[in-house]
Amino acid sequence: MWRFAWWRSEDKVPWPTSVEETAARVCQLAERVARRYRHEYIGVEHVLLALLDATPNPAVELLQRCGLMPEQVRQAVESVIESGPGPVPRGRLPRTPSLERALAVAQKLQASSQESVTAVLLSLVAEERGLVSRVLSGLGVPPERTVSVRRRQPSHLGDGHGQRHRHDHELHLRRQQSVDQRRQHAV
Repeated sequence: MWRFAWWRSEDKVPWPTSVEETAARVCQLAERVARRYRHEYIGVEHVLLALLDATPNPAVELLQRCGLMPEQVRQAVESVIESGPGPVPRGRLPRTPSLERALAVAQKLQASSQESVTAVLLSLVAEERGLVSRVLSGLGVPPERTVSVRRRQPSHLGDGHGQRHRHDHELHLRRQQSVDQRRQHAV
């Protein structure tokens, strides 16, 4: 599916720190994604695609630390959703119940000191039978892995400093991935 460039400059604005403001912004971006697909609703899949489009952001960085590339995730999501049949009505699009639940979870997650954008991603993943967790699991990253990678993130990552520490952390993650893969093959 194509991505328009006319709204991309808006994505360079720093992400808000509160989940309420982040949710409003990401839902605005997700509505544009939903309209691209001619969908009459905003769902978790649209929010995930909006987060992938609005790079750089901590949610995409978390996916990368899990070993996933944004384009890889985008293709996996696009393979399970289809474009709608016709034009989308004007006005605000409604949110799906699963998106509403995810945004409620995001507020609880941020209360436990998560970054607002990361809290939104983790809330999408939290619904184990949901589309986002199924897509990520299909790519080899189950929900619990996303959460554990987030918990293991040293505080110096993401601050623009400490390249050596970042390299060491990435090396540790690669080693952990290979241990996880060996365990899966042994089972």
